[in-house]
Amino acid sequence: MREAARAGAARGQQPLSSNELLSRWLDFNLAAYQALSQHSVAMLDGLVSAAERTLVSSTGTRGAAFPASGKRAEIRLEGRPGDRVSTPFLVENHYDRELRVSFEAAELAGQDGAPPPGARVKFEPTKLLLQPRSQSIVHASVELTKGFVVGKTYATTIKVLGFEAGDIGLTLTVLPKAAAAAGGPKAAARARPARTRRVK
Repeated sequence: MREAARAGAARGQQPLSSNELLSRWLDFNLAAYQALSQHSVAMLDGLVSAAERTLVSSTGTRGAAFPASGKRAEIRLEGRPGDRVSTPFLVENHYDRELRVSFEAAELAGQDGAPPPGARVKFEPTKLLLQPRSQSIVHASVELTKGFVVGKTYATTIKVLGFEAGDIGLTLTVLPKAAAAAGGPKAAARARPARTRRVK
């Protein structure tokens, strides 16, 4: 601050007081700190988003987020005949404009390529109006009708319509029904149908 005052005096300017020099110095530091904080928050937000996408793609069991175009996330579900299994996934609008988004998926097919009757993926909601820089949760569900064969794994691909995004692969493995227990009332209570498995 002393050097700044001397430089101003050397150029014929009226020297600034120590209080004014200190005030300007504090203003500069506050402005620099604010810019650094905003940059750090933006960088951390990007790192967190990248970590979330990586973890979702590697596990594929607790929902998913639509990844960037060209990448593919995976969802793996399990259920018993008669169950309704569902999973949430995240849809994000990274653009500065609103987007109208919808979803589609072909029938779930086994390794032999033959889909069982009613092997459809249902979406809730079926359509979205995403505001700029916003996100929303969508649930995909499947009813395991009588056509699903125990021990088989069925697969399909979820596609998002309305903007460029990577696909999500969905696989569903059909488990055997819970074994019925013989015996008294307590055994009968244990033999009640298992609750629907939901992947959250």
